[in-house]
Amino acid sequence: MVYPDVRPALDALAPRHRLGVVSNGNSYPHTLGLGHFREVFLAQHVGLRNPDPALYAHVAREVGARPEALVMVGDPVGQDVLAAREAGWQAVWVNREGREVPPEVTSSVADLRDLEDLLRDG
Repeated sequence: MVYPDVRPALDALAPRHRLGVVSNGNSYPHTLGLGHFREVFLAQHVGLRNPDPALYAHVAREVGARPEALVMVGDPVGQDVLAAREAGWQAVWVNREGREVPPEVTSSVADLRDLEDLLRDG
């Protein structure tokens, strides 16, 4: 399932940002009609699973970027947001249900279309 905000958000982000996927899942984004991603790192191919910090280090090396220049956007707070931050990445929590934001979360969006503004301002 692809949420209604995903395609418009990716359409807006792709021209200005290098987009990638880091996932424990086994779905390739292009099979969902999401061809916006230049990089795809699936645990089954990398041999590391999120929240292992080695996964984030591997991705940073592979894309040739400093960890602090990378942004993880995800919904499980511990597995995506906190793990990425512990690895030196920036992180944005996708809080679609409007839950209370935990104090350790510094950036969140309810709708992915808000990411462009967040990245521009942040």
